[in-house]
Amino acid sequence: MATLYPQQFPKAPNPDDPEFVAYQYLKTLPDNYTIFYSKKFKGTGSWKEEGEVDFVIFDGSQTLLCMEVKGGRISYDGEEDCWRQNDKLLAPQPDQQAADGMRAILKFLEREGKDLNFGWVLGFPDCSMPEDFQSPSRIPKHVIIDQEGFRNIQLSLSRAEKYYKQNYDKPGIPRIAAKSLVSRLTRSVEFISKVGVRVARDSQQLIQVTEEQYRVLEDLEINRKIAVRGFAGTGKTILATEFAKRLAARSHRTLLLFFNRTIANTVRRSFDRDSPVDCKTFFGLAREMIGEQDSGWWERNSKRNDEEFWEVDVPIKLFDLPTEGLEKYDAIVVDEGQDFRTGWYEYLESLLSQSGEERFVVFYDEIQDLFGRWQDLPWGSENIARKQLKENCRNTKSIISYLNHHNPTEMTPFALSPQGEDVCERKVETSNEAKELFIEDVKNLLKQDISPGQIIVLLNGQKRESCLAEVRKFGTVKFESLGRYYDENARSVRFTTINVFKGMEADVVFFFVDNRHSGQGQSKNLYAQASRARIMLFVYEFSESVRC
Repeated sequence: MATLYPQQFPKAPNPDDPEFVAYQYLKTLPDNYTIFYSKKFKGTGSWKEEGEVDFVIFDGSQTLLCMEVKGGRISYDGEEDCWRQNDKLLAPQPDQQAADGMRAILKFLEREGKDLNFGWVLGFPDCSMPEDFQSPSRIPKHVIIDQEGFRNIQLSLSRAEKYYKQNYDKPGIPRIAAKSLVSRLTRSVEFISKVGVRVARDSQQLIQVTEEQYRVLEDLEINRKIAVRGFAGTGKTILATEFAKRLAARSHRTLLLFFNRTIANTVRRSFDRDSPVDCKTFFGLAREMIGEQDSGWWERNSKRNDEEFWEVDVPIKLFDLPTEGLEKYDAIVVDEGQDFRTGWYEYLESLLSQSGEERFVVFYDEIQDLFGRWQDLPWGSENIARKQLKENCRNTKSIISYLNHHNPTEMTPFALSPQGEDVCERKVETSNEAKELFIEDVKNLLKQDISPGQIIVLLNGQKRESCLAEVRKFGTVKFESLGRYYDENARSVRFTTINVFKGMEADVVFFFVDNRHSGQGQSKNLYAQASRARIMLFVYEFSESVRC
């Protein structure tokens, strides 16, 4: 089966929609094909859109075709040299649209596609050409795919590909170059690649690129200062990472900033080694900048390693440093913005260049403010763009329902997200009961072909002080601390705390509710922990006298 971007048709399935019909046929092509639906191309140095192609069809090595799809009854009038759709004049003409799309992609892939055979085809999935059809002199019959042609789409495309190979005689490109071309077309594989997983009976694609995310990404391109509020699972980190990559590709000196060290380490691993994106935590940035101007300060003062050092001493020292003469950033992108104090934003603004093209973007979710830092952005009444992400494309509908039940929000599930398994809620009376149920649940998952790396256990503190203190293995599978970053291919089941794992996600999450604490803090903690689970969630709720 071909690889399609997006992996599922982004609109409601509709057999009367010619693009949906074409999408369904194209996905049956062999797996060497990569197909992009509704691909837009923008000019460099301008926000003006240069072209849009219904389908870009790449055979993986030799040929790249742009397909323009038209539904209904299509006819061509040779005397007037015009096309009609259901007897209405088509303007612009479909062959001109297809040719314009091909020129746009040729310009976009000027370097990557120089050895490819480029061409365009017309797709008419709702009608068939008559046997005596006389195509325009400028359009060979092989580049028109009608209703019958779609029923044997592979043969139809092979005829069009053969025509363009004979005309251009380009040698094609090797596999490595093909991978680079696909990456170029997607701008970032991480942004729209398939992230579906198999958990028990659920084998559906989970994370999708929503129209809401597309709109926000376009807004990021246009607005120099923007705040994006998004509920859990709405794609904030994906968008922050993707936008940072786009800025860096335009040679902007870009700072991608997090509060959480684990997510910063994990995101950093997604960049190429020579990526110009400076990806780090706020305190990592602080240590680097303090060290450049007072090399011994950190070592002299960090021995305390208490809250006052991090929350008071480090910011004060950082703000006292002169910013004159520092190399400025063209763009600063902040994820986990709710974990940043107001004064930190004021300092970061001093690190921005004054080129007139500088960018400052903040993604945040104040419901996940576990440290009590969030007040508001420091921009006050300044005329900045504010956007909202409500559509959750990370969690199953069952998990979203659990989240909204315990902490009501305007969060909605993405229409194509799977329903998923019911959240498993365990009521336990003793620590030993919790431990035994937990071990049994994990072992059952491992027997059902869930890999150890897909499972994350969130504790409320140190493992040695929890009900799982004595748990070391599940048969031959080890139970280990998470470490510096999250790797879903790990061979052990890992444990950590929400303070470490916040902003991350895993297919299966276990956590423990301590009922001795209630109120807004407990509600935020539950929301942050439960929303880490993509597909399966296990919650162990203790009586008021028990803790894990």
